[in-house]
Amino acid sequence: MKYPRGCIIQFAKRPTKGQVKTRLATSIGEERALLLHKKLMTSVTQICCEAELCPVQLWLSEVAEKDDFLDDLSKKYPIDIRVQWGDTLGDRMRNAINKALQHYEFVIVIGSDSPEIDAGYLEQAAAKMADAGADSSLALGPAEDGGYVLIGMRKPEARLFSGIEWGSARVLKQTKAIANKIGWSVQELPILWDVDREVDYRRLILLDPDWAV
Repeated sequence: MKYPRGCIIQFAKRPTKGQVKTRLATSIGEERALLLHKKLMTSVTQICCEAELCPVQLWLSEVAEKDDFLDDLSKKYPIDIRVQWGDTLGDRMRNAINKALQHYEFVIVIGSDSPEIDAGYLEQAAAKMADAGADSSLALGPAEDGGYVLIGMRKPEARLFSGIEWGSARVLKQTKAIANKIGWSVQELPILWDVDREVDYRRLILLDPDWAV
């Protein structure tokens, strides 16, 4: 493991029909949307674990007593499954980051919606965090829709998750503005895209038909 003192946190909604990929489900149906969510989740988990950069934690929106998909995922990959808590996405990310930073020097949080995240992308982020000259350094992986697919931090900072219009096209811009205001340096990675809508799904299967559900 190249960066054992860092931690990669994968954020994901628990794979439940009707509660995942809801915008996409309006066009392809809830069952297919659930299958795609599971495929994306599995792909990101596999990439995180096989990259062998850092320990990997999977933080889920909720966990049922029994879930065959999650049981199989945890048997196949060395992940530590945890449960998110907090009222907003920002609260949940802040809580997960703060918890992980009690045990690790840096934390990288990624979602489960970008098919472009690969080992090289994760290593860029880990290297930026490991080599950061100060704890007040932020790594961001911009998303095409104005959000971000990755955030890396070396110390807790609640202000980076407060007052953000989560789910809007202003998330990245607002986060960078807060970082600049409080004197944090921002290191950006290449822009990636998420699969949220039908147009994204069509783009995905045009690039690789194996993603079709």
